[in-house]
Amino acid sequence: MAIIKPSEQQLAWLDEAVAKDIPYAEMARHIGCCTDTLKRILHRHSIVKFQGAKYQSRNELQGPQWTRPCMRCKSTEERPKWQFFCSVCTEENESDSHNWDGDTTPLSLRNNRGARAQ
Repeated sequence: MAIIKPSEQQLAWLDEAVAKDIPYAEMARHIGCCTDTLKRILHRHSIVKFQGAKYQSRNELQGPQWTRPCMRCKSTEERPKWQFFCSVCTEENESDSHNWDGDTTPLSLRNNRGARAQ
């Protein structure tokens, strides 16, 4: 799904259209998208604020972040608080199939005794 990035002129027009109470369906036709996408655009650019998780941007949904060094590679990239490994190391840990007993089941899918999960 591609993100529609309206131009500055389109954003200015949307701002005026909201002030003039032009219907969302007409604004959506002008921008070339559906009304839900239009509402997301309006919310994302702080032209109109809508309630509901459907219209929230990812930044608004994220909790606290930190730059604590990764426990594996020491990267200080920003990541969710209490995530101790960076994204790269997390993916490598999850895809690591080198297990001492020769089992190729990812460790996250095994039960506590090392046997395959049922």
